[in-house]
Amino acid sequence: MLNSLILATSLAVTPVSESADDIWCQTVAGSAGTIMIHRQYVNDLLKILTIPDLSPTLAAMAVMAYESPRFASGETRADAITDFSNEALLACLK
Repeated sequence: MLNSLILATSLAVTPVSESADDIWCQTVAGSAGTIMIHRQYVNDLLKILTIPDLSPTLAAMAVMAYESPRFASGETRADAITDFSNEALLACLK
Protein backbone atom coordinates (compact mmCIF):
# COMPACT_ATOMS: atom_id res chain seq x y z
CA MET A 1 0.00 0.00 0.00
CA LEU A 2 2.76 2.44 0.94
CA ASN A 3 4.69 1.60 -2.25
CA SER A 4 1.62 2.42 -4.32
CA LEU A 5 1.21 5.72 -2.49
CA ILE A 6 4.87 6.62 -3.04
CA LEU A 7 4.64 5.71 -6.71
CA ALA A 8 1.45 7.73 -7.18
CA THR A 9 2.98 10.72 -5.40
CA SER A 10 6.18 10.58 -7.44
CA LEU A 11 4.22 10.34 -10.67
CA ALA A 12 2.10 13.31 -9.67
CA VAL A 13 5.13 15.55 -9.14
CA THR A 14 7.35 14.24 -11.93
CA PRO A 15 7.16 16.50 -14.98
CA VAL A 16 6.02 14.67 -18.05
CA SER A 17 7.65 15.59 -21.33
CA GLU A 18 5.08 15.19 -24.05
CA SER A 19 6.11 14.79 -27.64
CA ALA A 20 4.20 16.29 -30.52
CA ASP A 21 2.94 12.78 -31.29
CA ASP A 22 1.56 12.40 -27.76
CA ILE A 23 -0.24 15.72 -28.01
CA TRP A 24 -1.61 14.79 -31.44
CA CYS A 25 -2.87 11.45 -30.09
CA GLN A 26 -4.59 13.23 -27.20
CA THR A 27 -6.31 15.46 -29.76
CA VAL A 28 -7.38 12.39 -31.75
CA ALA A 29 -8.78 10.79 -28.58
CA GLY A 30 -10.66 13.98 -27.71
CA SER A 31 -12.14 14.14 -31.20
CA ALA A 32 -13.18 10.50 -30.96
CA GLY A 33 -14.89 11.18 -27.65
CA THR A 34 -16.75 14.15 -29.10
CA ILE A 35 -17.89 12.12 -32.10
CA MET A 36 -19.10 9.29 -29.85
CA ILE A 37 -20.97 11.78 -27.64
CA HIS A 38 -22.75 12.94 -30.79
CA ARG A 39 -23.44 9.33 -31.74
CA GLN A 40 -24.84 8.45 -28.32
CA TYR A 41 -27.01 11.55 -27.82
CA VAL A 42 -27.84 13.06 -31.22
CA ASN A 43 -27.75 10.02 -33.50
CA ASP A 44 -27.45 11.91 -36.79
CA LEU A 45 -24.41 10.84 -38.80
CA LEU A 46 -25.29 13.16 -41.67
CA LYS A 47 -24.77 16.21 -39.41
CA ILE A 48 -21.17 15.15 -38.90
CA LEU A 49 -20.44 14.06 -42.47
CA THR A 50 -21.72 17.37 -43.90
CA ILE A 51 -19.44 19.56 -41.77
CA PRO A 52 -17.55 21.79 -44.21
CA ASP A 53 -13.88 20.83 -44.63
CA LEU A 54 -14.28 17.69 -42.49
CA SER A 55 -11.06 15.72 -42.75
CA PRO A 56 -11.22 12.19 -44.18
CA THR A 57 -9.81 10.92 -40.86
CA LEU A 58 -12.65 12.46 -38.84
CA ALA A 59 -15.22 11.25 -41.37
CA ALA A 60 -13.86 7.70 -41.06
CA MET A 61 -13.90 8.02 -37.27
CA ALA A 62 -17.54 9.13 -37.40
CA VAL A 63 -18.48 6.12 -39.53
CA MET A 64 -16.70 3.84 -37.06
CA ALA A 65 -18.57 5.44 -34.16
CA TYR A 66 -21.91 4.97 -35.89
CA GLU A 67 -21.12 1.29 -36.41
CA SER A 68 -21.28 1.02 -32.60
CA PRO A 69 -24.63 0.60 -30.89
CA ARG A 70 -26.47 3.54 -29.37
CA PHE A 71 -27.23 2.95 -25.69
CA ALA A 72 -30.16 4.12 -23.61
CA SER A 73 -28.66 4.42 -20.13
CA GLY A 74 -26.32 7.20 -19.12
CA GLU A 75 -23.73 4.89 -17.61
CA THR A 76 -23.57 2.66 -20.68
CA ARG A 77 -23.34 5.70 -22.94
CA ALA A 78 -20.50 7.09 -20.83
CA ASP A 79 -18.69 3.76 -21.07
CA ALA A 80 -19.11 3.71 -24.86
CA ILE A 81 -17.70 7.24 -25.11
CA THR A 82 -14.70 6.43 -22.92
CA ASP A 83 -14.05 3.14 -24.72
CA PHE A 84 -14.16 4.74 -28.17
CA SER A 85 -11.85 7.54 -27.08
CA ASN A 86 -9.42 5.05 -25.55
CA GLU A 87 -9.46 2.88 -28.69
CA ALA A 88 -8.61 5.93 -30.83
CA LEU A 89 -5.81 6.88 -28.44
CA LEU A 90 -4.34 3.37 -28.50
CA ALA A 91 -4.53 3.17 -32.29
CA CYS A 92 -2.78 6.52 -32.56
CA LEU A 93 -0.02 5.62 -30.12
CA LYS A 94 0.81 2.36 -31.93
